[in-house]
Amino acid sequence: MAALSGLKLVYFDLRARGEPIRLALAAGGVQWEDVRIPMDKWKEEKKKTPFGQLPYIEYKGKHYSQSVAIVNFVGKELGLHGKTNLESLRVDETIGLSTDLLNAIFRAKFDSKSRKEDAEESFPPEVKKLRTNVEANPRVKSYLASRKSVPF
Repeated sequence: MAALSGLKLVYFDLRARGEPIRLALAAGGVQWEDVRIPMDKWKEEKKKTPFGQLPYIEYKGKHYSQSVAIVNFVGKELGLHGKTNLESLRVDETIGLSTDLLNAIFRAKFDSKSRKEDAEESFPPEVKKLRTNVEANPRVKSYLASRKSVPF
């Protein structure tokens, strides 16, 4: 049986917090069911989700939630999370920086004016931190360089 066979990812029809999970599944060569919830169906679908949030995965008959926990699980199952604890630390560091960047984008797009100004000021430093981290991690840099394009 292939790793993670039968996995179903449920998220909005957006990239955002679901995309790192999709990228990890694609990098691992996994066939998965990609269920995309339209915004107009969210109110009724919310009741079916663990913790009332997306994304979640359905795997072996159970639901699991929290985007970072899911991407870490997928990475570990597929051997993408590092061969040593130190490599895993680097992976977790990159995931954390990516999450910080995504949060800055969300603040800039959706929050009140004062929070947007804070986000706009923090956005460039978050990009710089992420780039520095990627450049310092040869495996991540090599993987990204091997891609024709990385969809964001």
